[in-house]
Amino acid sequence: MQDSWYLGIRQDVKKYFEQPTEWLNHEVVEGYKTDDPQRELYMKLEERMITSSDNFDYLNRCESEKCKTTKITDIDYHIKRLDKIKGEILRVFPDVSYVKVIGKKNNQAYTLIRNKAYKNISFILDSVEKRDRSLDTMSVYKGILGSYPNFFYIVREEEIAKFADTVTAIRNRDDYERFVSIYGVRRTSSKFWKEADWFNNQFAKQDPIGYGIFDLNRYNNR
Repeated sequence: MQDSWYLGIRQDVKKYFEQPTEWLNHEVVEGYKTDDPQRELYMKLEERMITSSDNFDYLNRCESEKCKTTKITDIDYHIKRLDKIKGEILRVFPDVSYVKVIGKKNNQAYTLIRNKAYKNISFILDSVEKRDRSLDTMSVYKGILGSYPNFFYIVREEEIAKFADTVTAIRNRDDYERFVSIYGVRRTSSKFWKEADWFNNQFAKQDPIGYGIFDLNRYNNR
């Protein structure tokens, strides 16, 4: 695991990472029961941090069939399909985007996050050379995450399956531009501020203590 953090580092500093100080050689966490300690650690953190069903991420943490059939809606299912997008193609997507699903009974918000993979993070400069786009992934969250949304998408509930089909079929910039022309809200759109206010109000409902006004300085027009 440690080796994977320092791929591609400069030769003149490699020795410092290959020969860690003595204290790093000690096992300070014990009691792992499987050969996947990283996953075990995350599960322990989840148990400790999730105190009620209100902050449980059903979209990404449902593992039992009962949970999937009782907690995951059709909208959730199709939005969740977007986390299968991986690799080089993600370069055409924004870093953080919000999806508004106009429902028959109520509207819902989702967040799409583009996770950028790096060979190492040992130095702040030369980030382009350290990038490994083949390992980029997409995370999907039910609700609002992030303070700097880059784009908004609007879709009606009855079109959610087509929306997911369109997104997962994107293969290049032209495909993405066609997708945006159907579901996107460009910065120059007359409904931009209306939708920005809606997402901000959703954030306030979701987190009345910690929410704030979004910084739209990084919002794209594509």
